[in-house]
Amino acid sequence: MLTVTSTAFADGTTIPVKYCAHGVDGALNISLPLSWSAPPEDTRSVLVTVYALDTDAPSLPGQPDAAEIDRAVAGHTLAMGTITGVFGR
Repeated sequence: MLTVTSTAFADGTTIPVKYCAHGVDGALNISLPLSWSAPPEDTRSVLVTVYALDTDAPSLPGQPDAAEIDRAVAGHTLAMGTITGVFGR
């Protein structure tokens, strides 16, 4: 299991205004600081996807699979972005 955390906010709480996009009073459009625990030993790559939703956080199980995430955000995704990193020497 990977644990994703942020020093800016706790899971399920409000993201501080300075991390919001311009147009929100007090917003500075600063990227959220994120970190995650070490992946399992045989991990070869890591995929990070960020969704911009037009709703509050969707209800998901503790360790959702891709299909559960897709169902939860269906019809609510305004934008999304992905970055992939491959482990190697």
